[in-house]
Amino acid sequence: MSGPFVLTKYGIAREVPKKTPGAYILGGVRLKPNYEGAQAVGRAETDLAAVLQSQIGLYEAFLFQPAGSAEDAFRLECELYHRLDRPDLKHPQRPSGTDWRCPICGRAGDEDPPDDSTGPSKAEESGSPARFP
Repeated sequence: MSGPFVLTKYGIAREVPKKTPGAYILGGVRLKPNYEGAQAVGRAETDLAAVLQSQIGLYEAFLFQPAGSAEDAFRLECELYHRLDRPDLKHPQRPSGTDWRCPICGRAGDEDPPDDSTGPSKAEESGSPARFP
């Protein structure tokens, strides 16, 4: 993850590539690279810079990681959600029309986790982001 950076139009324009998918963490001025101070996690399926701009004024700082595709952005968001391990955040929802599942727990969203026979195996987990509550 890159950052933290101040969540302003200038900070986003300087640091975040336009028209690229990715995942992010938002927080206050004390947001740290180790995610301390994180308040929210999310993703952008097509334009990370535009999504971050929509959060200006709601949060003060951000971390981000570009992704190669919308599916990669979903996986990153799931991985960050699980790393944060915060009960006040909701599990990321997969985009409608997809069959994507969380690489950590096998969920498609907030439903109950699947039993061990349908979830990802430890070998399938990739290890590295949660929607706003």
